[in-house]
Amino acid sequence: MKKEKSELLTKIAFNLKRIRVDKNLTIGELSEKSGINKSYLKKIEENNAPRLSISKVIKIASALDVNLRELFT
Repeated sequence: MKKEKSELLTKIAFNLKRIRVDKNLTIGELSEKSGINKSYLKKIEENNAPRLSISKVIKIASALDVNLRELFT
C-alpha cells in the first residue's frame, strides 16, 4: 500500500510542476491563487510533502484551472 501512495504522490508532483510551468506560473503565483504556502507547494513538487490532503489537491487543481484528474494521471 505504501508503494501505491508513493507512486500517486510522484504522479501528482510531476504533473503539478509540469502544468504550473506550462501555464507560466511561479510557485509564488500558484501559492496566491491556491492559498497554499509556497514552501509546501515546493515540497509537493519535490515529492517531499509529509502529507497531502485531497482538499489541497482540489485547491491546486482549481488554482491551475485543470480537471482534478490531470493531477493524478
